[in-house]
Amino acid sequence: MIFQQIIVWKRNPSGQQQRVGAIRVKDPDPIHGGLVGAFRYDPGYLAGEGSFSLDPLHLPLSPEVFEVHRLRAGVHGVFEDALPDEWGRALLVRRHNLTTADSRVPGLLRILGGEALGALAFGERNRPPRRVDPSAAFRDLESLVQAAERYEQSGALPSDPLIRPLLQAGSSPGGARPKALVRDDAVLYLAKFPSAKDPAGVDMVRVEAASLALAQQAGIEIPESRVVLCGSRPVLLSRRFDVSAQGGRHHQISLQSLLGADGYYHESYARVADVVRQVSGAADADLAALYRRIVFHALLGHTDDHLKNILMRHDGRIYRLAPAFDLAPDVFQRGEHVLSFGASGVQPSQASLVALGPVCGLSPDQAAAIRAHVASAMQDWDAVFARAGVSKAERARYAADLEKRIRMASGPEPLSGLAPT
Repeated sequence: MIFQQIIVWKRNPSGQQQRVGAIRVKDPDPIHGGLVGAFRYDPGYLAGEGSFSLDPLHLPLSPEVFEVHRLRAGVHGVFEDALPDEWGRALLVRRHNLTTADSRVPGLLRILGGEALGALAFGERNRPPRRVDPSAAFRDLESLVQAAERYEQSGALPSDPLIRPLLQAGSSPGGARPKALVRDDAVLYLAKFPSAKDPAGVDMVRVEAASLALAQQAGIEIPESRVVLCGSRPVLLSRRFDVSAQGGRHHQISLQSLLGADGYYHESYARVADVVRQVSGAADADLAALYRRIVFHALLGHTDDHLKNILMRHDGRIYRLAPAFDLAPDVFQRGEHVLSFGASGVQPSQASLVALGPVCGLSPDQAAAIRAHVASAMQDWDAVFARAGVSKAERARYAADLEKRIRMASGPEPLSGLAPT
């Protein structure tokens, strides 16, 4: 049996790189095509000062070999977290002209090398991969927006000179929407663009900016963000929170990896709270912050509340709940959240929000105070969206659903059956 080996490196908040361990993946099963792999920490990492587990629940600091049977990926979830999702992965494949076999997770990790978001880097030799900053200069932002539009519309080839900068700056970020990494005066940002796939009449960039502003008003930690215009197109710039003050990196892991959830999963906010309680080095504060976020998701109608968008970040000492990001009302009229709220399922109710208070370790009074604060902030949603540049016609699209959700916070009214108009 032939093994592929990938050396895992970690960039610390100070900027120093250290070898962490090695991934070994068997060649695909010739009949079913599945991948079986394993990871082992290096003895030097285990003995080093300041070493910590990359995944406290599945990869504790230990010399043992940790096998993984994620047949699609062949690696533990924390390593796949370093890869981009739909948008960036497609650009990564296109940029390197990868075959279908090389486009599996182990191959993508080797190709990504030192360009991943977060602290991890991947190589095949016993020396650190070259840390490459794929970010484009801020002055090139407008050309990146145009390139993203061209790519979405035509699937332009890597040889297209207008697309090449996008293939580099856009092939690291996660998520399904067009985006790229940019730098402005040495500050690194994630730039999010309009998409040809957005519903007609929906300005997703300004809607997300408004939702972030509303979250901040509700007491939720968010990345520093602003909207800039590239010609007539708005772009949302969000400061990267994986970058340390010294220019190094913070390691981060998604709740999807911590929960071991793959593919289409059925998970709940109660399970998320349980993981935060186990992993966080400041569990009381992070559980209160999580509860505030749960209430906000329910009242905003943030139905795209999947586990990849909830991160734990290592600050150099302990794991903490990372800032909230990718927030929006129910633009696509899903009507149901990804995560369950408990007895009311994927459609929140006042009773389910009240029941989640003690699950997050809060007293009835503490939970009630958080719900009241978030509901008070949400009362101002129309003004916040207007200030962000969301049109009156588009605000009317969300009004019925948002107003019903806000009323739900103070009464037993269920949300079942309601979708935005």
